[in-house]
Amino acid sequence: AWEGERRAPDSLLVGRNTGGKNAPLFWVFQGQQEFTALADRLGPEQPLYGFRSGHQVMDYTEANIQTLATSYRREIAIAYPQGPIILGGNCQGGLIALAIAQQFWRLQQPIALVCLLEWAFPPQPYQGRVALLWGAASSHKNPFFKFRNPEHYWRRAYGAYSVDIVSGGHG
Repeated sequence: AWEGERRAPDSLLVGRNTGGKNAPLFWVFQGQQEFTALADRLGPEQPLYGFRSGHQVMDYTEANIQTLATSYRREIAIAYPQGPIILGGNCQGGLIALAIAQQFWRLQQPIALVCLLEWAFPPQPYQGRVALLWGAASSHKNPFFKFRNPEHYWRRAYGAYSVDIVSGGHG
């Protein structure tokens, strides 16, 4: 059980800094340490809500990803029924975050921004805004170390995107 605020005892969504004034950030994490560290780093004005990515407890089949994404999308819709939200995930959490965003898009409820940190998967179509982030020391995940022109794929997959290299490595 992750520490934080829950809407209901059985809720999958855990919140930190929930009294903050900024647009909420919903993130799919691999573990509670990442959740706590990001909440602390962002500070009290940035509401942060965390979900589990299923890391090391599930196979990332399309059916499993969609099932988890549907559950998480429903929780987000209850917790924050209107207004802009930011959605993201790191590594395999990004698979689930993008699936959540795609579901919202199909329901004509677009997300303000989808952040994919350490995305190491083929681009998947999404018409909204995507922020792609990699660690400068993440040579095994950062596509700039593997491909000559990774932007070619992103232009075809995303409605709009940005790329940032941040300090640190994977995780």
